[in-house]
Amino acid sequence: MLQPTIPHDAAEWKRSITNFACHNPKVNGWAIDNVMTVVTKQFADMTSPEVMVYFNKRG
Repeated sequence: MLQPTIPHDAAEWKRSITNFACHNPKVNGWAIDNVMTVVTKQFADMTSPEVMVYFNKRG
């Protein structure tokens, strides 16, 4: 399991993690980015209000 303390190295990510043929990948953290939550109108209409409050707080 990847530990949250592992820093992200963009150059190493490109060199090894995205290269299937790389034979010596190094441990690398995930890149940090914005994450958005999207739900369909059908899901929003059928789920409980508490679920939508939760999703609306997530962004």
